[in-house]
Amino acid sequence: TLSSAVAAVCCDTAGVANAAPAYPNAAAKALTVPTGYGVYGGAVFVGLGATAPQSYSDSDDGGAAIGFGLGHPTRNVGVQVHATMNDLSETDDYSFGFKLQKFLPSCHTAIALGGDHLFSQFDGEDTPESFYLSTSRAVQDWRFAGTNVSRLNFTLGVGSGKYALKSKADQATGKGRHASVVFGSAALAVHPQANLVADWSGHNLNAGVTVVPMAGVPLSLGFGLADLTSNSGDGIRAIANVNYVYQF
Repeated sequence: TLSSAVAAVCCDTAGVANAAPAYPNAAAKALTVPTGYGVYGGAVFVGLGATAPQSYSDSDDGGAAIGFGLGHPTRNVGVQVHATMNDLSETDDYSFGFKLQKFLPSCHTAIALGGDHLFSQFDGEDTPESFYLSTSRAVQDWRFAGTNVSRLNFTLGVGSGKYALKSKADQATGKGRHASVVFGSAALAVHPQANLVADWSGHNLNAGVTVVPMAGVPLSLGFGLADLTSNSGDGIRAIANVNYVYQF
């Protein structure tokens, strides 16, 4: 099975076998790619995102998402379902998505299978129907002193749609048709509530910071720069997001 295959590869706990497990902090582990973690257990969430400017345009862009989670990724399977408004200026530009999550405690690894931009009302030039498989792991032998908070988290995944194909604008400007299919992120915790994050989106390199400004309050902020290379887009863009989770 997929779980046993991943466990065989990643369940190396040498040097930490007798220690309490280290877990990721509360701040987001990526800016632009899906991690192995998700919402579950009766929680609901809402998020807003912005780009300034959007690719191949002088205008800014924004989007919003709302969703909920069911199940439990350790005891059984976590299920996240969400709806996305892809453009805040177009109220009928929406789509749906899902994420199935499984956490493997023996190797401190989360696995997710998901899809985004499903049942879109438009042809999906920049937001095509996309499916992905993602894994995330918190490094066990580097943590904040006296805590069970890991200081480093990695994500690696593969996907179709936006992870495999570049936009029509990229193709028209000679940047090629195919993206890398593979995506990933690294999150370095500089504080138990803040991460420095670098993502490879399948198209380009993005980097920034994510933070939970108030301990115990499930509000997460992210700020960064996207399209840091010439592999896609027409220049560096500023990106930002805010997310709030409510647990029933």
